[in-house]
Amino acid sequence: MANRNLESAARDEAVSARPDRARLAAPGDFVVALGLPLVAAISWLTPERSWPAISRACGPFYGPALATGGRAAIARRLQHYVAGGPLAGAMENVLRDVAVEDIRSLIGLLRDYRPGGWKPAIEIAGRDHVERALGRGRGAILWVAHFAYANLLAKMAFHRAGYAVSHLSHPHHGFSSTRFGMRCLNPVQTRAEDRYLRERVRLSPDGAGAALATLGDRLGGNGVVSISVRGDSRRPAMVPFLGGEIRIAVGAPVLAHKSAAALLPVFPLRTGEDGFTVFVEPALEIDPALDRRVAVADALGRYARLLERYVLDYPGQWLGWFHLRTITPQVRTSF
Repeated sequence: MANRNLESAARDEAVSARPDRARLAAPGDFVVALGLPLVAAISWLTPERSWPAISRACGPFYGPALATGGRAAIARRLQHYVAGGPLAGAMENVLRDVAVEDIRSLIGLLRDYRPGGWKPAIEIAGRDHVERALGRGRGAILWVAHFAYANLLAKMAFHRAGYAVSHLSHPHHGFSSTRFGMRCLNPVQTRAEDRYLRERVRLSPDGAGAALATLGDRLGGNGVVSISVRGDSRRPAMVPFLGGEIRIAVGAPVLAHKSAAALLPVFPLRTGEDGFTVFVEPALEIDPALDRRVAVADALGRYARLLERYVLDYPGQWLGWFHLRTITPQVRTSF
Protein backbone atom coordinates (compact mmCIF):
# COMPACT_ATOMS: atom_id res chain seq x y z
CA MET A 1 0.00 0.00 0.00
CA ALA A 2 2.94 2.33 0.57
CA ASN A 3 3.42 2.55 -3.19
CA ARG A 4 -0.08 3.86 -3.77
CA ASN A 5 -0.48 7.51 -4.61
CA LEU A 6 -3.07 8.24 -1.93
CA GLU A 7 -3.52 11.86 -2.91
CA SER A 8 -4.30 10.80 -6.46
CA ALA A 9 -6.68 8.17 -5.10
CA ALA A 10 -8.60 10.83 -3.22
CA ARG A 11 -8.98 12.88 -6.39
CA ASP A 12 -10.35 9.78 -8.08
CA GLU A 13 -12.91 9.07 -5.37
CA ALA A 14 -15.64 9.00 -8.02
CA VAL A 15 -17.43 6.20 -9.77
CA SER A 16 -15.37 3.89 -11.93
CA ALA A 17 -17.88 4.25 -14.74
CA ARG A 18 -19.43 7.54 -15.76
CA PRO A 19 -23.24 7.67 -15.35
CA ASP A 20 -23.58 8.72 -18.98
CA ARG A 21 -21.82 5.50 -19.95
CA ALA A 22 -23.80 3.28 -17.59
CA ARG A 23 -26.27 0.74 -18.90
CA LEU A 24 -29.72 2.11 -19.59
CA ALA A 25 -31.38 -0.51 -17.39
CA ALA A 26 -30.90 -3.99 -15.97
CA PRO A 27 -33.34 -6.82 -15.16
CA GLY A 28 -32.94 -6.13 -11.47
CA ASP A 29 -34.28 -2.62 -11.96
CA PHE A 30 -37.67 -4.03 -12.82
CA VAL A 31 -37.59 -6.35 -9.81
CA VAL A 32 -36.97 -3.30 -7.63
CA ALA A 33 -39.65 -1.22 -9.41
CA LEU A 34 -42.22 -3.97 -8.85
CA GLY A 35 -41.09 -4.80 -5.34
CA LEU A 36 -40.85 -1.35 -3.80
CA PRO A 37 -44.64 -0.74 -3.76
CA LEU A 38 -45.14 -4.14 -2.14
CA VAL A 39 -42.55 -3.48 0.57
CA ALA A 40 -43.98 0.02 1.05
CA ALA A 41 -47.42 -1.48 1.63
CA ILE A 42 -45.97 -3.91 4.16
CA SER A 43 -44.11 -1.11 5.94
CA TRP A 44 -47.18 1.13 6.16
CA LEU A 45 -49.78 -1.51 7.07
CA THR A 46 -47.99 -3.91 9.42
CA PRO A 47 -46.91 -3.35 13.04
CA GLU A 48 -43.18 -3.04 13.60
CA ARG A 49 -43.16 -6.18 15.75
CA SER A 50 -43.98 -8.21 12.64
CA TRP A 51 -41.03 -6.91 10.60
CA PRO A 52 -38.49 -9.56 11.72
CA ALA A 53 -40.77 -12.41 10.59
CA ILE A 54 -41.56 -10.67 7.31
CA SER A 55 -37.86 -10.03 6.70
CA ARG A 56 -37.02 -13.69 7.33
CA ALA A 57 -39.68 -14.74 4.85
CA CYS A 58 -38.18 -12.41 2.23
CA GLY A 59 -34.61 -13.50 2.94
CA PRO A 60 -34.38 -16.17 0.19
CA PHE A 61 -35.06 -13.45 -2.40
CA TYR A 62 -32.30 -11.14 -1.14
CA GLY A 63 -30.73 -9.53 -4.22
CA PRO A 64 -27.00 -9.34 -3.38
CA ALA A 65 -26.88 -13.03 -2.46
CA LEU A 66 -28.69 -14.04 -5.65
CA ALA A 67 -26.51 -11.78 -7.81
CA THR A 68 -23.29 -13.26 -6.43
CA GLY A 69 -24.17 -16.95 -6.53
CA GLY A 70 -26.22 -17.57 -3.40
CA ARG A 71 -25.37 -17.72 0.31
CA ALA A 72 -23.67 -21.11 0.19
CA ALA A 73 -21.31 -20.07 -2.60
CA ILE A 74 -20.45 -16.78 -0.88
CA ALA A 75 -19.89 -18.56 2.44
CA ARG A 76 -17.38 -20.91 0.79
CA ARG A 77 -15.50 -17.98 -0.75
CA LEU A 78 -15.31 -16.24 2.63
CA GLN A 79 -13.92 -19.16 4.60
CA HIS A 80 -10.33 -17.92 4.56
CA TYR A 81 -11.46 -14.69 6.19
CA VAL A 82 -12.97 -16.45 9.19
CA ALA A 83 -10.94 -19.69 9.40
CA GLY A 84 -9.97 -20.49 12.97
CA GLY A 85 -12.18 -17.72 14.38
CA PRO A 86 -15.59 -17.62 16.06
CA LEU A 87 -17.41 -17.39 12.70
CA ALA A 88 -15.76 -20.45 11.14
CA GLY A 89 -18.48 -22.75 9.81
CA ALA A 90 -21.20 -20.20 10.52
CA MET A 91 -21.04 -17.95 7.46
CA GLU A 92 -24.24 -19.24 5.84
CA ASN A 93 -26.14 -18.28 8.97
CA VAL A 94 -24.37 -14.93 9.12
CA LEU A 95 -25.31 -14.14 5.52
CA ARG A 96 -28.90 -15.17 6.20
CA ASP A 97 -28.98 -12.72 9.11
CA VAL A 98 -27.51 -9.97 6.91
CA ALA A 99 -30.36 -10.45 4.45
CA VAL A 100 -32.94 -10.21 7.24
CA GLU A 101 -31.40 -7.05 8.70
CA ASP A 102 -31.00 -5.30 5.34
CA ILE A 103 -34.60 -6.05 4.34
CA ARG A 104 -35.79 -4.85 7.74
CA SER A 105 -33.85 -1.61 7.25
CA LEU A 106 -35.59 -1.09 3.89
CA ILE A 107 -38.98 -1.61 5.52
CA GLY A 108 -38.06 1.04 8.09
CA LEU A 109 -36.92 3.48 5.42
CA LEU A 110 -40.21 3.15 3.53
CA ARG A 111 -42.15 3.46 6.79
CA ASP A 112 -40.54 6.87 7.21
CA TYR A 113 -42.55 8.07 4.20
CA ARG A 114 -45.81 7.37 6.04
CA PRO A 115 -47.43 10.36 7.75
CA GLY A 116 -45.82 10.58 11.17
CA GLY A 117 -42.67 8.90 9.88
CA TRP A 118 -40.66 6.17 11.55
CA LYS A 119 -39.60 6.94 15.11
CA PRO A 120 -37.18 4.23 16.25
CA ALA A 121 -35.38 4.58 19.59
CA ILE A 122 -31.78 5.60 18.82
CA GLU A 123 -28.96 6.32 21.24
CA ILE A 124 -25.63 7.90 20.32
CA ALA A 125 -22.87 6.30 22.37
CA GLY A 126 -19.75 8.46 22.29
CA ARG A 127 -21.37 11.77 21.44
CA ASP A 128 -18.71 13.39 23.61
CA HIS A 129 -16.16 12.53 20.91
CA VAL A 130 -18.12 14.67 18.44
CA GLU A 131 -18.34 17.52 20.91
CA ARG A 132 -14.64 17.27 21.67
CA ALA A 133 -13.83 17.40 17.97
CA LEU A 134 -16.00 20.48 17.44
CA GLY A 135 -14.45 22.06 20.51
CA ARG A 136 -11.12 22.04 18.67
CA GLY A 137 -12.72 24.23 16.00
CA ARG A 138 -11.61 22.19 12.97
CA GLY A 139 -14.75 20.20 12.28
CA ALA A 140 -15.60 16.51 12.51
CA ILE A 141 -15.68 13.77 9.87
CA LEU A 142 -18.13 10.96 10.69
CA TRP A 143 -16.72 7.88 8.96
CA VAL A 144 -19.77 5.62 8.87
CA ALA A 145 -19.27 1.85 8.58
CA HIS A 146 -21.24 -0.24 6.08
CA PHE A 147 -23.79 -1.85 8.41
CA ALA A 148 -27.39 -2.57 7.51
CA TYR A 149 -28.94 0.42 9.29
CA ALA A 150 -26.21 2.94 8.51
CA ASN A 151 -27.79 4.82 5.62
CA LEU A 152 -30.87 6.14 7.39
CA LEU A 153 -30.33 5.55 11.11
CA ALA A 154 -27.00 7.37 11.39
CA LYS A 155 -28.39 10.44 9.62
CA MET A 156 -31.53 10.31 11.72
CA ALA A 157 -29.54 10.03 14.96
CA PHE A 158 -27.22 12.96 14.31
CA HIS A 159 -30.12 15.09 13.09
CA ARG A 160 -32.03 14.41 16.30
CA ALA A 161 -28.90 15.38 18.25
CA GLY A 162 -28.89 18.76 16.53
CA TYR A 163 -26.00 18.31 14.08
CA ALA A 164 -26.29 19.74 10.55
CA VAL A 165 -24.43 17.11 8.53
CA SER A 166 -23.02 17.48 5.02
CA HIS A 167 -22.91 14.00 3.51
CA LEU A 168 -20.65 12.83 0.69
CA SER A 169 -22.74 10.77 -1.74
CA HIS A 170 -21.87 8.30 -4.47
CA PRO A 171 -23.89 8.71 -7.70
CA HIS A 172 -24.91 5.04 -7.48
CA HIS A 173 -26.20 5.30 -3.90
CA GLY A 174 -29.50 3.49 -3.58
CA PHE A 175 -30.78 0.53 -5.52
CA SER A 176 -29.13 0.63 -8.93
CA SER A 177 -26.15 1.84 -10.97
CA THR A 178 -28.02 2.00 -14.29
CA ARG A 179 -29.25 5.25 -15.82
CA PHE A 180 -32.88 4.26 -15.22
CA GLY A 181 -32.13 3.20 -11.65
CA MET A 182 -30.19 6.34 -10.77
CA ARG A 183 -32.94 8.55 -12.17
CA CYS A 184 -36.07 6.72 -11.02
CA LEU A 185 -35.24 4.27 -8.22
CA ASN A 186 -32.39 5.70 -6.17
CA PRO A 187 -34.33 8.85 -5.20
CA VAL A 188 -36.59 6.64 -3.08
CA GLN A 189 -33.56 6.08 -0.86
CA THR A 190 -31.98 9.51 -1.03
CA ARG A 191 -35.14 11.56 -0.46
CA ALA A 192 -35.82 9.75 2.80
CA GLU A 193 -32.26 10.36 3.97
CA ASP A 194 -32.15 14.00 2.86
CA ARG A 195 -34.71 14.99 5.49
CA TYR A 196 -31.96 14.46 8.07
CA LEU A 197 -29.07 16.19 6.27
CA ARG A 198 -27.90 19.74 5.88
CA GLU A 199 -26.93 18.82 2.32
CA ARG A 200 -25.91 15.93 0.09
CA VAL A 201 -22.59 16.61 -1.64
CA ARG A 202 -22.46 14.42 -4.73
CA LEU A 203 -19.31 13.01 -6.25
CA SER A 204 -18.75 13.90 -9.88
CA PRO A 205 -17.83 11.31 -12.52
CA ASP A 206 -14.97 13.66 -13.45
CA GLY A 207 -13.33 13.26 -10.05
CA ALA A 208 -13.79 14.08 -6.39
CA GLY A 209 -12.07 17.45 -6.36
CA ALA A 210 -15.17 19.64 -6.26
CA ALA A 211 -16.96 17.50 -3.66
CA LEU A 212 -13.92 17.31 -1.39
CA ALA A 213 -13.42 21.07 -1.73
CA THR A 214 -17.01 21.62 -0.56
CA LEU A 215 -16.52 19.30 2.39
CA GLY A 216 -13.24 21.07 3.20
CA ASP A 217 -15.13 24.37 3.31
CA ARG A 218 -17.66 22.90 5.73
CA LEU A 219 -14.90 21.60 7.98
CA GLY A 220 -13.18 24.96 7.79
CA GLY A 221 -16.35 26.42 9.30
CA ASN A 222 -16.19 23.79 12.09
CA GLY A 223 -18.98 21.77 10.50
CA VAL A 224 -19.85 18.09 10.57
CA VAL A 225 -19.26 15.96 7.49
CA SER A 226 -20.20 12.30 6.98
CA ILE A 227 -18.55 9.84 4.60
CA SER A 228 -19.51 6.18 4.24
CA VAL A 229 -16.78 3.57 4.48
CA ARG A 230 -16.77 1.86 1.10
CA GLY A 231 -14.35 0.32 -1.35
CA ASP A 232 -16.03 1.37 -4.58
CA SER A 233 -13.66 4.13 -5.59
CA ARG A 234 -11.32 4.03 -8.56
CA ARG A 235 -8.23 3.46 -6.44
CA PRO A 236 -9.09 2.02 -3.03
CA ALA A 237 -6.40 0.97 -0.59
CA MET A 238 -6.08 -2.72 0.24
CA VAL A 239 -5.87 -3.15 4.01
CA PRO A 240 -5.34 -6.35 6.07
CA PHE A 241 -8.68 -7.48 7.49
CA LEU A 242 -9.53 -10.72 9.33
CA GLY A 243 -7.86 -13.46 7.26
CA GLY A 244 -7.52 -11.44 4.08
CA GLU A 245 -7.80 -7.87 2.85
CA ILE A 246 -10.51 -5.27 2.54
CA ARG A 247 -10.84 -2.44 0.02
CA ILE A 248 -11.27 0.98 1.65
CA ALA A 249 -11.62 4.27 -0.20
CA VAL A 250 -9.10 6.77 1.17
CA GLY A 251 -11.03 10.04 0.76
CA ALA A 252 -11.99 10.42 4.44
CA PRO A 253 -8.51 10.03 5.97
CA VAL A 254 -6.94 12.12 3.21
CA LEU A 255 -9.47 14.88 3.94
CA ALA A 256 -8.74 14.58 7.67
CA HIS A 257 -5.00 14.90 7.02
CA LYS A 258 -5.48 17.94 4.82
CA SER A 259 -8.00 19.75 7.03
CA ALA A 260 -6.79 18.63 10.49
CA ALA A 261 -10.42 17.68 11.22
CA ALA A 262 -11.15 14.81 13.60
CA LEU A 263 -11.86 11.49 11.86
CA LEU A 264 -14.48 9.68 13.96
CA PRO A 265 -15.34 6.02 13.20
CA VAL A 266 -19.12 5.51 13.44
CA PHE A 267 -20.93 2.17 13.75
CA PRO A 268 -24.78 2.25 13.57
CA LEU A 269 -26.23 -1.00 14.94
CA ARG A 270 -29.45 -2.59 16.08
CA THR A 271 -28.75 -3.37 19.72
CA GLY A 272 -32.23 -4.39 20.85
CA GLU A 273 -35.41 -5.77 19.37
CA ASP A 274 -36.59 -2.28 18.50
CA GLY A 275 -33.67 -0.13 19.63
CA PHE A 276 -30.56 1.14 17.90
CA THR A 277 -27.21 2.52 19.00
CA VAL A 278 -24.88 4.67 16.94
CA PHE A 279 -21.41 4.06 18.37
CA VAL A 280 -18.94 6.92 17.87
CA GLU A 281 -15.36 5.89 18.57
CA PRO A 282 -12.54 8.25 19.57
CA ALA A 283 -10.90 10.08 16.70
CA LEU A 284 -8.29 8.29 14.65
CA GLU A 285 -5.37 10.61 15.20
CA ILE A 286 -3.82 11.70 11.91
CA ASP A 287 -0.74 13.88 12.27
CA PRO A 288 -0.85 16.56 9.56
CA ALA A 289 2.91 16.96 9.95
CA LEU A 290 3.53 13.42 8.73
CA ASP A 291 3.85 12.47 5.08
CA ARG A 292 0.31 12.00 3.80
CA ARG A 293 0.84 8.43 2.57
CA VAL A 294 2.33 7.33 5.89
CA ALA A 295 -0.34 9.04 7.99
CA VAL A 296 -3.24 7.72 5.91
CA ALA A 297 -1.85 4.18 5.73
CA ASP A 298 -1.51 4.10 9.52
CA ALA A 299 -5.06 5.38 10.00
CA LEU A 300 -6.45 2.77 7.60
CA GLY A 301 -4.71 -0.03 9.48
CA ARG A 302 -6.05 1.15 12.83
CA TYR A 303 -9.53 1.54 11.37
CA ALA A 304 -9.52 -1.99 9.92
CA ARG A 305 -8.65 -3.45 13.32
CA LEU A 306 -11.48 -1.49 14.92
CA LEU A 307 -13.88 -2.63 12.19
CA GLU A 308 -12.88 -6.25 12.82
CA ARG A 309 -14.08 -5.93 16.41
CA TYR A 310 -17.51 -4.63 15.43
CA VAL A 311 -17.90 -7.13 12.59
CA LEU A 312 -17.14 -10.03 14.91
CA ASP A 313 -19.57 -8.66 17.52
CA TYR A 314 -22.36 -7.94 14.97
CA PRO A 315 -21.59 -10.14 11.95
CA GLY A 316 -25.22 -10.41 10.85
CA GLN A 317 -25.52 -6.65 10.32
CA TRP A 318 -22.38 -5.99 8.26
CA LEU A 319 -23.10 -5.60 4.55
CA GLY A 320 -19.42 -5.70 3.69
CA TRP A 321 -19.40 -9.50 3.52
CA PHE A 322 -20.79 -9.30 -0.01
CA HIS A 323 -17.88 -7.11 -1.13
CA LEU A 324 -14.87 -8.99 0.21
CA ARG A 325 -14.43 -11.60 -2.49
CA THR A 326 -17.30 -10.67 -4.76
CA ILE A 327 -18.03 -7.97 -7.30
CA THR A 328 -20.43 -5.33 -6.04
CA PRO A 329 -23.86 -6.22 -7.45
CA GLN A 330 -25.11 -3.78 -10.03
CA VAL A 331 -28.52 -3.67 -8.43
CA ARG A 332 -29.54 -3.93 -4.80
CA THR A 333 -32.76 -5.94 -4.69
CA SER A 334 -33.72 -6.47 -1.05
CA PHE A 335 -36.91 -8.40 -1.57
